[in-house]
Amino acid sequence: MTRRTESDYVKLSTEGIKMVINNDWLKAEELFGSHKDVSVLMSAGNSFVSFLQALMTFEEDKMESSRVALAETIQHCKSKMSSSKHPKAGECLKEKHCPEQ
Repeated sequence: MTRRTESDYVKLSTEGIKMVINNDWLKAEELFGSHKDVSVLMSAGNSFVSFLQALMTFEEDKMESSRVALAETIQHCKSKMSSSKHPKAGECLKEKHCPEQ
């Protein structure tokens, strides 16, 4: 099995957004959900789909599910930033914003 690159996840996320636009929520949810732990982009897509569903339905369980998905995406981003070689990554996390380089 070959390892996917971030470019592969960009293509996958584009397909996922097309699924949402074409009202194929289940396939979009499955696509983003199956890759949410390995790509920040796919995690954000998963959160996006979850949030839109919660926004459209106002169902309590979907709102909670959306909150959890968003929290997981934030954690995924933080862990990616802390392992990043970005020279100001630590500062970004402390300040909760990333200053210009």
